[in-house]
Amino acid sequence: MKKHIFIFILSLIIVWGNILYLNPNFFNEYGANVWVPTIVICSLFLYAAISGYLRGMNQRKQLDFEKKKQKEEEIKRKKRIQEQEAEHKLSIKRDKISLNKKKDKILSKFDKDNNGKLDLIEVKNDFNKLLMQNEKIIVDKGKEYNQNYIQQFIKVDNYLKDSRKNLTIIFKRIMEYELTYPESTYKRLLNDPLGDFNKHIKIFENQVYTYNLILFNSFHLVSALVDDNQILFYNIYEKFDKLNIFNSNWENQVNDKLTDVNCNLEKLMSEIEEVGDRIVSAIDDLSLTTELSNTSLNNQFRGIGSALTTKKLLQNIK
Repeated sequence: MKKHIFIFILSLIIVWGNILYLNPNFFNEYGANVWVPTIVICSLFLYAAISGYLRGMNQRKQLDFEKKKQKEEEIKRKKRIQEQEAEHKLSIKRDKISLNKKKDKILSKFDKDNNGKLDLIEVKNDFNKLLMQNEKIIVDKGKEYNQNYIQQFIKVDNYLKDSRKNLTIIFKRIMEYELTYPESTYKRLLNDPLGDFNKHIKIFENQVYTYNLILFNSFHLVSALVDDNQILFYNIYEKFDKLNIFNSNWENQVNDKLTDVNCNLEKLMSEIEEVGDRIVSAIDDLSLTTELSNTSLNNQFRGIGSALTTKKLLQNIK
């Protein structure tokens, strides 16, 4: 308000001064009824012109200021993006180093000879050899108890083979795992690129443990039948039966899904983990395998020329 009053007063002074400059006798020649309106109107026009000019200058200054501010903000934004991209590249480099270290750790644990094959897969088919060596006894026991133990043991052997096949595929996928990152910077901040990989490793290690647990009990199942250790035999047999190991196509279904390129791997791995936990909770009890039964099984291993011992088997499940 004060600014506008000042401009108007200034306009009056300028108009008054110019009139006197152009015609010193103006006020004497004309009456107040003429010169008062003339001065006021001229002052108003001048006031409007000065105000418009000043307003235009302020607008130009404001526009220049905003352009400068936008330019500075754009420079800051580009610099921030460059810093984020540089940090992202550094993060990718760190993640890749961490990923390779984890892969090396898995290799040293499950592929000690570094030949690209899962060590437990390279073990000869000792379970099948054990069946062949004791085939007559198993058949005779089956006749005695009116059971087809050979067929059921073959199903166990097939279950173990399918498990090894699936573990090989999971192991291969882990070794071929590549990091992925979301395009959005915000999502990248929330994303854990190694999260899925760590989860897969955990499930894989649990599955190896589950396989070794079933393998250990499978050997004891055959050995207990041959030795007529019915308490141990039926304890393991009933647990296997409840888990559908004699009748289940689960491992075949897992294999089909693992080899399907369109398979939802995360969902499948969760299903594998759930089944593995169920198996472990059902048969993770070694209290029934006594020193006597372990000695008997070791004799069976020596009989088929196997390098396996119950001690080695136990090391994988303890």
